[in-house]
Amino acid sequence: MKLLSFCQKIRDGDVMTTLALFTFASIFALLFAYFSEIFLSLTPCTLCLWQRIPYVAALFGTVTVPLGLIRLTLYGQTLAFAVGSGLALYHSGGERKLWALTACAGDFRPGEMSIDELSAKLSALPVVPCNQLQETLFGLSFTNYNLIFSLALTIIGIRAILLLNGRKNES
Repeated sequence: MKLLSFCQKIRDGDVMTTLALFTFASIFALLFAYFSEIFLSLTPCTLCLWQRIPYVAALFGTVTVPLGLIRLTLYGQTLAFAVGSGLALYHSGGERKLWALTACAGDFRPGEMSIDELSAKLSALPVVPCNQLQETLFGLSFTNYNLIFSLALTIIGIRAILLLNGRKNES
């Protein structure tokens, strides 16, 4: 019954309920990513790691709610999920060989290492190409699921923004 009430509030564009959903969804996505790494032994590629950034940004946005910046938080989190959707779409298309991935040169920052240190570090890193499917579930990669998840959150956020702006214009 409470789940039905929660879904009803989301459908009606209740901003605080939408922000709560965004917070829990971000926590879930990040925990699932780390679970996949630690317990399923999946090594993320560079784009997989980049796809976590919007969820972290959405969580950081949550701290603005007590400051009364609710509208800004909703806009920011929706934008973060839209960016996440774009990253996931780009990555997913590359996995499916629909286009070449140019943003997957590996994650490395040499800084002030010697040549020997750099060589040892590079040889110790597992190389995971972004354009190859690692694991699939029901024919979809985790990137595909992330695309669906991020896109759903983006749509929920846009709907809440539209409803919020509609209520503002009615006043």
